[in-house]
Amino acid sequence: MGKRDSQETIKKRWFKWRGVDFNTRRSFFDLHPDHSRRLCTCPACGYPMLASRAGFDYCSLCHWEDDGQDDPHADEAWGGPNDHSLTQARANFEITCCVWSFEERGDFSRWNEATLFDERMIASKRRLRAAYEALMSCETLAQSYDQWQEIDVLWRAHFELRNAVESELDEMMGKTNKP
Repeated sequence: MGKRDSQETIKKRWFKWRGVDFNTRRSFFDLHPDHSRRLCTCPACGYPMLASRAGFDYCSLCHWEDDGQDDPHADEAWGGPNDHSLTQARANFEITCCVWSFEERGDFSRWNEATLFDERMIASKRRLRAAYEALMSCETLAQSYDQWQEIDVLWRAHFELRNAVESELDEMMGKTNKP
C-alpha cells in the first residue's frame, strides 16, 4: 500500500483493456442468453452479471448498482447509489476494472481501497474479463457450460485473493477486525 504512484506511473503500468469493446460484448450477451446463464448485462461493464435490470442489483465485477440508468442518459450523473455518470463509469472500468478511477483511491477506507485497486485484484478481474469474453467464441451450449465452470473457478480464486489482501492489510495495520 505504501506511497501513491504518480498518474504517469499508473498509466505506464496499467494499459487500457485490449479485450472486446463494451458495445460488442454487451450486444453479444444480450443476444445470446444461453451463453450468459440468462443473466442481464451490467450497463456499466457489459458483462452478464445481473439477475434483472433496473432492480438495484449490484455488479460484483465493476461495482455498479443498477438504478436503471442506461445509454439514453449515460452522460448524466444521477446520484443515488452511483457517484458517476454511466459514461465515466464505463471509461474507468476499462482501466481499473471498477467504476472508480485511480485518482479516487483516497476516497475509500483502506480495506476497500486495497480490494479495489491492489494490482493483484485488478489482474484477477482481468482474468475474469478474459474468461467472460471466451464465452463469445463458444459454439455449443456444452462449450458454454464448460466456460462457465472456468468462470466459477476464477470467481472463487478472486474471493480468496480478496480475503488474503484484506488479511495482509489487517496484519499491516495491527488489527484483527475491519471497521
